[in-house]
Amino acid sequence: MDRRVGKRIRLIRQAKGIYAKFVADKLKIHASTFCKYETGERGIDADMLPAIADILNVNVQDFYDQNLDVSSKYSA
Repeated sequence: MDRRVGKRIRLIRQAKGIYAKFVADKLKIHASTFCKYETGERGIDADMLPAIADILNVNVQDFYDQNLDVSSKYSA
C-alpha cells in the first residue's frame, strides 16, 4: 500500500480530532499497529480501508485524493 495513503488517513483523522487509539479499538487492532499503518511502516490491507473510512466517516477515495484540502474539508 502506498505510504501516502497512511499519511492521508492520519491527516484526516487528526483534522477530525479523532485519536488513533479510538480507530484502532474500532478495528480491533493494537494502537501501535494502526500508527504503523499511518507512518507507512506497515502496509494496510486493502480490505481494511473501507472500515477505516467508515470509522472516519469519509469515502475511501479521500485517502487517495492528493488534491483534497484536508484541513478545510474535515476540520471541526
